[in-house]
Amino acid sequence: MTDFSRKIAKTDVKSWLYHSYAQSNIHNPLLYRYFLHKFFREKIKVESAVFKITIKEANKTSLFLKKATINHDLAESLDDSRKDSLVYWEKVRDNLSNRFSIILNKNSTERIGNINKSLELGNLECLQWRSHHFKDYKMFLEVTKREYFLLGLDEKVALSSAELLIEACKVHDQIEEERDRDPLKKDDKRWDIALDLLAEHYELLIKYIR
Repeated sequence: MTDFSRKIAKTDVKSWLYHSYAQSNIHNPLLYRYFLHKFFREKIKVESAVFKITIKEANKTSLFLKKATINHDLAESLDDSRKDSLVYWEKVRDNLSNRFSIILNKNSTERIGNINKSLELGNLECLQWRSHHFKDYKMFLEVTKREYFLLGLDEKVALSSAELLIEACKVHDQIEEERDRDPLKKDDKRWDIALDLLAEHYELLIKYIR
């Protein structure tokens, strides 16, 4: 495992923590915006490393990622049976598709093919976020594996990378559930487990995404 993959994993764990703090303050606009800003400062670094784009380009993709995240947070703050929850998820999908459109078009002239591919990738990542929300890890695995395959990983590597991400997310979910029950709980050492899993995950993504 390279030091670079571990560095990106550390950055992403930090972004997870900031996003968690943002979501817990969604009804406090000032704190929500503060933690969301810190979240995106970290995510821009991850975007740049994984998709091999400049920080300037990552700033552009992250604008759509930011809009997708805000709509994700609004959807999760509502009862899942409400129709407006579905509207927010649709906005998540559309913004993720726009993000992938920038990434795919960076080094390609296949505009029409990339439009269709970016729409599929946006839909897959939206389904990944939703399946994580509902803790449907079987669906999470299927859509993430398909997303990574479309991004250039062969099926075996895509499966391995998706499995590593899911195991890291399970650790993340356990920590968050316990913190919700005990808001004063101190930093959890299990983040180190998530870090190790993410480092292996990013090692594969960075190596094989084309």
